[in-house]
Amino acid sequence: MKVIITLVSFVLATLMACAQKQKTILVILAHPDDETAIGPVIARLTKENKVILITATDGRYGVREHAGNIKGDSLVAIRKKELQCSCNALGIDSLIQLNYHDGMGSRTGVGEFFTQTKKMRAEIISIIEKTHPDLIITFGPDGDTGHSDHRNISNIVTEIILRESWVDKIPLYYLAWKKRQSNQLGGLGYMADEYINVAIQFSDEEEHVNWKALKCHWSQYPEKEMQKWFDLDTNDKANTLYFRRFTVSKGIKNSF
Repeated sequence: MKVIITLVSFVLATLMACAQKQKTILVILAHPDDETAIGPVIARLTKENKVILITATDGRYGVREHAGNIKGDSLVAIRKKELQCSCNALGIDSLIQLNYHDGMGSRTGVGEFFTQTKKMRAEIISIIEKTHPDLIITFGPDGDTGHSDHRNISNIVTEIILRESWVDKIPLYYLAWKKRQSNQLGGLGYMADEYINVAIQFSDEEEHVNWKALKCHWSQYPEKEMQKWFDLDTNDKANTLYFRRFTVSKGIKNSF
């Protein structure tokens, strides 16, 4: 009887915790491991909000020598486990993997790229309609590292928000590096400081949670690269990630 009561209490506590989640936040990124770019903020958000992660590609072309040059479906299977490990560490409530190949068809040809991105757009629209997010986070037009898949997922999400008239209904936020951060982190894409309008601070504990998530992605980062990332994060005492809310002006003018 005591075991049953304990189990019921646990279930009730879990349901109450879910009911108290303040917002549903949809994070839409390109690859398994992209979530670590904003991991400390995700770790912060998951404490009080429901966070859903969409990862567009399966990461099959992330072949690294230190991991034995594993490729194809074998690498996909590894990266699925790595991503789930990372989501568990960050406290992400739900993971949706769309499983497109890296490049979103561009490696095969322009026609395939059109086909795959059209299908991807439809899938993401469907997910948004089903999950009713309070806000969406994705890469900015610079694509974080400049990666074409990062830029493409940013473009697709932005297109959806404009196409479906969701700009005011579902706020869209881009990850935004400052030029100072770009220089420190090795030349990431950045935007001018005056266009950044959101600053999210995180704790050392939340930063450590992201390190734990990053370690899940062993197939992508040799120890030296991980250590370099850890050292850069440790030396940056600001513990702040920046974002820009996407906005548009309304009304028609008769001149440029």
